Amino acid sequence: MFDNFTDSTKELIFNAQNLALENHNTIIEPIHILSSMALSNIESINLLFQELKLNTNLFNQDLKNALKNLAKVDEIQSKIYFSKNTLSLFEKASEQAKNLKDKFISAEHILLALVGTDNSDLKRIIEKYQITENKILLAMKNIRGDKKVDNKNADEDYKIIEKYSIDLTKL
Repeated sequence: MFDNFTDSTKELIFNAQNLALENHNTIIEPIHILSSMALSNIESINLLFQELKLNTNLFNQDLKNALKNLAKVDEIQSKIYFSKNTLSLFEKASEQAKNLKDKFISAEHILLALVGTDNSDLKRIIEKYQITENKILLAMKNIRGDKKVDNKNADEDYKIIEKYSIDLTKL
């Protein structure tokens, strides 16, 4: 199922699974995925959130509160499942990747797919922070330019020049 996901996106999903375990949830919901993104140290996601001008402290707090509203179990299960909403999210992310002519699904595609979600807590948070498809697409263009996600590590190559050099013109 995850063959066409970038390595960093697989890491996000793994971290979402850990969030579900920590919160005593047996089902991974889209809110786990977004929370995993917000807590991530992955450079491409951090750049995306910077471009979207998110107040990350407030955003993380709202996500944490939304996680508290999910159904919990007393005993931590060893098996955790994806909800229908999460599986649908992955399908929508795959469609987003195809529309953008990308070969692999990155966190950007998942965030684009999250914008259209019907989940009330998630929808409320996305609307509160004014995360729209147009803003995400603009942020993606600013971050990656014309580059495509054509390999499993493509999202690690964004802003590579800025990462390892100094723009003397800006100085």
